[in-house]
Amino acid sequence: MRYAVNYPSYGSCADPAFFSDIARVAEETGWDAILLEDYVVRSTGGESLPGYDPWVLLAAAAMRTSRLRLGTLVTALPRRRPWKLAREVLTLDHLSGGRAILGVGLGDAKLDWSFIKFNEPTDLNTRSERADEALEIIAGLWTAQPFSFQGKHYRVDELTFLPAPVQKPRVPIWIGGTWPRRGRKAFKRALSFDGFAGFRGIPGNDDHGPLMPQEIIEISSSAAKERPNTPFDIIVGGWPRSADLDREREVRRNCECAGATWWQEWVTGAPERVREIIRSGPIRTN
Repeated sequence: MRYAVNYPSYGSCADPAFFSDIARVAEETGWDAILLEDYVVRSTGGESLPGYDPWVLLAAAAMRTSRLRLGTLVTALPRRRPWKLAREVLTLDHLSGGRAILGVGLGDAKLDWSFIKFNEPTDLNTRSERADEALEIIAGLWTAQPFSFQGKHYRVDELTFLPAPVQKPRVPIWIGGTWPRRGRKAFKRALSFDGFAGFRGIPGNDDHGPLMPQEIIEISSSAAKERPNTPFDIIVGGWPRSADLDREREVRRNCECAGATWWQEWVTGAPERVREIIRSGPIRTN
């Protein structure tokens, strides 16, 4: 199993100079990836927080690292122009020498000011339709072959989008979603791409939390059945570590045995606390 820092792109820890240095520390201490949330505006308690563009932050991190994978978890596709996102991710892939990851989802439209304050469509059906069309466009553009598209929400006249990504057949695309409620649709979408980043329950509800081993087994078994002999990442976690490191290690081991391939650890707090956690390295199963 590999280990990712899930890191906020807003607040004091997202300062570009601090973040680029944190990425260097993460690589030196054995983390495998650093993943950013993708918000235009982030709020808490009804107030907006200072924030920075995740792709610019990741570009800065690419210049300070040589091994660390760099990406988002998640980018809310329904409020992004797919061709602009395709260009941003492609640029990061080249800048980093093939280390980009694109994690996408429908977004938390009821909570995310990036939807609400800019009057983006928030209904589930529209967001789902936009996401599916955007994924088809991004994947098509990244073929570096003549491509066109005509959908309900987007149209692309024929063009060849150059250069091709460094990674083949494309930059990995992970689909985020909840499980099992609504997550089965996200998981079905993920089967056409490279991985599923799952949570249990709906954000803001009492049942929201990390996936349990039995749920991971169900996801892993379904992926193996639908995509036999094809690599498929299952990304779990997403919560801060507790003080009981032995228990944390056991949880990760159980998830790995169930079929998880990545553990993402949410890291937040005051800058020096964040640096301390990242410097301590991931809690590995062996």
